[in-house]
Amino acid sequence: YRALLDQNRDLIAWHRFDAREAIREKQEALIGELETKLASASEVASDEFMYQDRAEAERELEAARQLLGDIPVNVSRESVVQRAWNALPYERYRGADKE
Repeated sequence: YRALLDQNRDLIAWHRFDAREAIREKQEALIGELETKLASASEVASDEFMYQDRAEAERELEAARQLLGDIPVNVSRESVVQRAWNALPYERYRGADKE
C-alpha cells in the first residue's frame, strides 16, 4: 500500500525504492548488451560449448526482458499526487473547519 498509494512519501522504505531503481538500470543495460550480442550472433554456433547460436541469444534476450518486466515499479511522488481524488487537508477531517 505505501509504495503505491500513500501520500506521505516519507513513510516508504527508501532502501527498497533505491534497490529497485538500481536493479532496473542494470537490467536495462544488460538488455542493451544482449541486443548487440544478438545482432552479431550467427545462425549456427561454430562451437556449441563456447558460443551461442542466434536462437539461444534470442531466448537469453527474451528472458532478460521478462525479468525487467517482473521488477516492481517505483511510483513517483507525482504519480501518487495524480491519484488523489480528494485533496482536502488532513486537518479538515479532524474538524478544523468548525472553527
